[in-house]
Amino acid sequence: MKVTWERVDGLGGIQTAVKEGETFYSLLDALDAIGLKPSWKNGTEKQPVRLSGRIVCGLRFVDGNYIESVFIDKECLDGLIRPSSS
Repeated sequence: MKVTWERVDGLGGIQTAVKEGETFYSLLDALDAIGLKPSWKNGTEKQPVRLSGRIVCGLRFVDGNYIESVFIDKECLDGLIRPSSS
């Protein structure tokens, strides 16, 4: 799996992973960009987020290291950015 960065409208730069020719987006980067990622520094928790899409596990680059992370497909990312009103 190849890890890169992609600029996403409304979110800024998000790490991406390409698996079998399809791009997946870092769930943590997306949650951080829209303000839904909990903070381990001050113990702030956020409301649960409903996800619907395909998920792959991969490595995300953080502070010079690769860590295991979850990546979501474009449809799921769009649902986070623009949740449906239903």
